[in-house]
Amino acid sequence: MCSISDDTYNNILSLLEQGVSIHKIADQLHISKLKIQKIRAQHLSNLTSSQGGRPAKLSAQDKCFYIREITSGHSKTSIAVRQRLETDLNIKVCDHTVCNTFREAGLSAVEKETKPMLSPANIKAHLEFAKTHQGWTVDDWKRVIWTDEKKVNRFAQMDVHGAGFVMGRVGNHIMSNKK
Repeated sequence: MCSISDDTYNNILSLLEQGVSIHKIADQLHISKLKIQKIRAQHLSNLTSSQGGRPAKLSAQDKCFYIREITSGHSKTSIAVRQRLETDLNIKVCDHTVCNTFREAGLSAVEKETKPMLSPANIKAHLEFAKTHQGWTVDDWKRVIWTDEKKVNRFAQMDVHGAGFVMGRVGNHIMSNKK
């Protein structure tokens, strides 16, 4: 193993303290990355290394803004929050970025609590209809035109089975759909 000069050694330590990456130092000084890593481990073991990756697009204040959007009920979905970020704060981010921040904050998408399909008023109306038409014959019912109506929800997020999802804190039972 060939040794390096004192000037180069001091230059490596200086560049490491300035926060220059090991890869850039190796390219600049034409020394192996392993040698630079060993020097760093010997003399600057308490120096924090770069986490790498892309700089965050969202500040802590931006993240608090859209966590508040969901928890206060102003926005129902992560897509709505992303659109609000674009219009109000002029910040363009991916839906996954918003979901990741919700996950970091302890929020997750959970299936909405199911409600009874019939309210007491509907049950009463059905019973009245049944009592009114109790004496009808088969011929009477043949004159009725039956339609197959289906509810179509164009704007809410639904899964394959039609169940809606809401954002809420993990472990909290806040999923009731009260109006």
